[in-house]
Amino acid sequence: MKMQQAIVYDVLVIINSLKAIMKKRYLIFCFILILGAGCNLFTTYPTCEIISPNEGGEIIKGTAISISVNVESEESLIFSVFFYIDSDCIGGVIPGMLDSTENDYSIIWNTDSLNFGKHTIKVVAENFDGIKKSDEIEVNIIALPEVSFGSYTDTRDGHTYRTVQIGSQTWMADNLAFLPAITSPSNSSYSESYYYVYGYYGVDIDEAKTTDYYKTYGVLYNWQSAINACPAGWHLPDSTEWNILSQYINGFYGNAYNNAKALAANSKWKKANDAGDVGYDISSNNHSGFSGLPSGYYLKTNYGEGIFQSIEEDGIWWSSTVMDDSNQPLFSKLTFDFPIVGTNYYGYKDCGYSVRCIKN
Repeated sequence: MKMQQAIVYDVLVIINSLKAIMKKRYLIFCFILILGAGCNLFTTYPTCEIISPNEGGEIIKGTAISISVNVESEESLIFSVFFYIDSDCIGGVIPGMLDSTENDYSIIWNTDSLNFGKHTIKVVAENFDGIKKSDEIEVNIIALPEVSFGSYTDTRDGHTYRTVQIGSQTWMADNLAFLPAITSPSNSSYSESYYYVYGYYGVDIDEAKTTDYYKTYGVLYNWQSAINACPAGWHLPDSTEWNILSQYINGFYGNAYNNAKALAANSKWKKANDAGDVGYDISSNNHSGFSGLPSGYYLKTNYGEGIFQSIEEDGIWWSSTVMDDSNQPLFSKLTFDFPIVGTNYYGYKDCGYSVRCIKN
């Protein structure tokens, strides 16, 4: 009997020991679960990567650039994306309940308020689980490089133009003013070469050249006259050359959202109210030296009336490229209340637009 009691006692001790061990392991397991939840071991962190500008990139003070970021979160939708410059929040995006868990976000950042030197761009993304991820880069704010103008004198009439090197291209920095004839605005043509001076309704070439418009803005050409207007060694740019200019401006002076100010002259433009538009703070225009002016244009209305319009609002320049399907030429355009230069608009050959020559 005593032996049986001893055996039972030993079994109970073993059982209690096993219970203690199991309880301890259970508590450890629960602790791991709690710790795992606290440390988000089972929650996917979002990823956050700044796409542009580039690390160490140089940005000209006064330009507006796009800060772009790619954010991914596989298990939880993106809740917010905030942008910082030197710890100061400059904007944010609240995507809300989007279907996609992978998105590119961007804001436009105007650099005119920053001091020269190095600055930190930081982006913080948060998903709906409350998990945050950030990325940061350093950029350098630099002064605007000084634009150096050359000159070219047209031997046909002795008119002298400023020239400017922009990237790999050499452009005239003034509108072409070659005027071998003058056309009354009551006349227009798709096939003959016609020449107009904004606001001038006579037919005297010498008189037209005395007008303030001619002296400032040059001549308005229909397309037929434009393709042959540039002097020897120069030519009317095609749409590809206009696009090369725009892309260079995007990469060096700003971005595709605010590239117009770098091309627009810093005078004559009508005032605009939104930062980034050509007509907003025009003293900050013309980083490139292109000196685009709001020379307006000529057109023939549906009622057969020839009119001039949009002086101080629009600058339009012909290209030599014609659309195959419609036989309509392309042109480039700057507008006082718009931040982007357009390079693939199409017009009618009887319209009168400005000409900018590019060197062969």
